This record gives sequence, C-alpha cells and structure tokens, in this order.
Amino acid sequence: MPWACSVMIWGGLAYLIRDWRWLLFTTSITGVFIIPVLWFIDESPRWLAVKGHHERALKVLKKAARWNRATLPPDDTALQILKESRDDGIPTRDKLRHKGLKEVIIEKMKETAILFRTPKLRRITCILYVDYLIVNFVYYGLSLNGGNLSDDPFLFMALSGLMEVPAYSLPVPIVSRFGRRVPGSVSFLLSGVTLLAVSPLPKRYGWLIMTLAMIGKVTISTAFQVLIFYSSELFPTEVRSRGIGTCFMVSRIGSIVSPFITEILGSSFPWAPSLLFGACSVIASIALLTLPETSGIALPDTITQLEQRQDKVRSWKFFRSAERKVNESEDRKESTDPL
Repeated sequence: MPWACSVMIWGGLAYLIRDWRWLLFTTSITGVFIIPVLWFIDESPRWLAVKGHHERALKVLKKAARWNRATLPPDDTALQILKESRDDGIPTRDKLRHKGLKEVIIEKMKETAILFRTPKLRRITCILYVDYLIVNFVYYGLSLNGGNLSDDPFLFMALSGLMEVPAYSLPVPIVSRFGRRVPGSVSFLLSGVTLLAVSPLPKRYGWLIMTLAMIGKVTISTAFQVLIFYSSELFPTEVRSRGIGTCFMVSRIGSIVSPFITEILGSSFPWAPSLLFGACSVIASIALLTLPETSGIALPDTITQLEQRQDKVRSWKFFRSAERKVNESEDRKESTDPL
C-alpha cells in the first residue's frame, strides 16, 4: 500500500517539480531513512538454521513465539530440530577462511552458479527470470507510456497508483483460495489481453484507452504481487535470498529497456508499445503455468529436498473444494517439518 501511495504522489510531485533533477533528488533522499531500520530486522531463522547458527535461530524463534503468544518445544528439542537442517554445498565464511584467493574465487563462482546446478532448480530459476524481466518491463513501460496513452501524464500516473491499491489487496484472498500458479498466470493473461486491445484504438477514443490502460495496470500489478510471493515459496531456504535477489536484478533489465520502447518506438508508432507489452504478458502467463503449485505444500529448506519432492502441478479441478480437501489432507501427511 505505501508503494501504491508513492506512485500517486509521484504524479503530484512531477506536476509541482518540473525540473527532473530536483524531482529525482527529492524522491531519492527519502532512501536515507531506510538505513537505520535495517538494524531492527531479525534474520530469517530458517536461513540461520541452514547455515549452522542454531542458537541465533532459536533466539529469533523464541522472540517470535513470545510476540505471537505461541509455544515452542523445549530448547533441547528445538535445537535438535534446527540442527537437522543442513547446508547442501553453499560455502560459508568458516569454510573459506583457510583457503587461498584462487580457491575463494572458485568457490564464489560455484556459489553464484548454484541456482543452475540441479534440474528442478534450474527450471524454476530460468522461468522466474523470464517472468520477472517481463513483469518489470510491462509495469514500468505502462507507467512511462502515459504520454502516448493520455493527454495528461500527471493524471495518468496518479490514477495508475490508485489502481494499484486493489491490485495489492485482492490477491490475498485469491491466492489463499486458488493457489499461486493459476492466479499469477491469469493476471498476466488479462494484462496482455487488455494491452493488446489498446494498440489498435485510435487516439479519439481517449476514455476507452484510459480505461483499458488502468485495467492493464491493475492486472500487471497483481501479477507482480503474486509473482514475488510465489517465487519466495519456489526457491528452497538456502538459496531463497540469492534466487529472489537475482530475479530482481534480472527484472531491472526490463525496467531499463522500457523507457526506450515508450520514447523511441512510441514516438514513431504510438500503438507499438502496447502491442509489445501485451504480447510479452501473454508469454509470461504461459511460462508461469509450467511451474509447480506451492499452496499447502511444505517449503523445502535445501536443494536436495526440492529435487526429491514430488511436485504437484494441479489441474483446473483444483478449484473444486472436494479435491482441494483431499490435496490438503495429503500435504499434511507428507509434511514432517515441525516448525
């Protein structure tokens, strides 16, 4: 919600501050306030356990249990459960401490390539890279394309931020009811269809163009929200931060390219950006359907657990409550993670 509010504020600030340098300075200076907040955020207990910091992991869990009025097993039992998590080959500082520079560089290169080491993890990584690149490409491209889609780009930006409010609230009950894979794919598809419908419309249908563009903004923002949530469940704990971090890195390629599409291509062919954004959204929708569903399934802590897990690619019958109850019952039987 703060993100959606900031997009709306962007439209107002840009209207008041016409010099782009001062606009950039005004919005960037707020990032300084993020730095002190980092000292108050606890590390992930799952990640600490996988890395061997069991005492620190237990301390974080006890703090969370106290805040949530939950009960943990005795310390000895909880530590034993945490110690059962293991690191499948990612080098730690202790492992690298007594090695030379050459060995350290080689180990770091292996660490970087670990997302492509095994078949399932490699497939997840490649598909998510494609979808993250496209979702950023379309999201920022649609935001920057206000000059071609509307006579008032400031109003367009403010309205696009307003459209993100339902995009960040509606997915909560949707993914709880229908899972992650299908809602994410449908969001991409709806965004693609609406943007493809925008491209052939003449400029005189301004109200219709604006309406379809806002629908496209809602759906691509929903896809963005679901994709972030979905990817955090697809990557195992030991590479989750690395996987999501590199996904966002790849996504920035899309945001870098999008202004060239809207400014250079859009200035010559106003219909072309919407056509390209829509086609890419459809591709992302199809790609997302090839990933396994994660709803109701215990998250893997290690790459080995991911590779050994029997993925469930649920059919459209997933929407029927009877089959969902059966699947949830099977998931509870398969799950052995007390945490």
